[in-house]
Amino acid sequence: MPPVTKTCRQCGTEYKIKASAASKSKFCSKGCHSAAKVKKARLTCPRCGIEFEVPEYHRDRHVYCSKACRGDLKARFEEKVTKVPEGGCWIWEGASPGGRGYGQIRVGDSQIAAHRLAYEQAYEPIPDGMYVCHTCDNPSCVNPEHLFLGTHQDNMDDMTKKDRKPKGEFSKAHKLTDEEVLEIRASSETQQELADRFGVSQRNISFIRNRKTWKHL
Repeated sequence: MPPVTKTCRQCGTEYKIKASAASKSKFCSKGCHSAAKVKKARLTCPRCGIEFEVPEYHRDRHVYCSKACRGDLKARFEEKVTKVPEGGCWIWEGASPGGRGYGQIRVGDSQIAAHRLAYEQAYEPIPDGMYVCHTCDNPSCVNPEHLFLGTHQDNMDDMTKKDRKPKGEFSKAHKLTDEEVLEIRASSETQQELADRFGVSQRNISFIRNRKTWKHL
């Protein structure tokens, strides 16, 4: 996948970055990253109209000027949550675009993940680059007691540990279907013949036949 061109929020310089990291990247260098922590951004509260200052680095996380104004957001959030007593999941009943179960709520002009907002309302602002992970493995859960901070690698390790990684046809990287994999294992053709027929490498065919991949079938 080709790199993405972005504009540094601090100095205005255009820079290139991997597409997989583009959504999180805001600055062209560590220097600009550090400078943005000191620089102030002036915002206007959408509820009361008062202007207020926040660090430029955190401007995306601040919409309202105070807890009182933010209370309106909290009320909207609470209206979309069904709470299960005694430590159970709190189910998000609002919008969940993308088909993965993760809820979203509008804050100002942006859509914010419901579980991330739940964490920030209960604890503290989420540091840049950190993920909010679920101990309950329920994407629609917004119970702060079920949420914890982690890096992207922590999230991947947690998925692997709990065997939640997408498998087979559910993986974005898949080139074969479940039916084709079963056909490959049942076929008497050579690995190279199968590789040519299905448009994959001979090594992929070997891994499939030896159950090093597609182990769930």
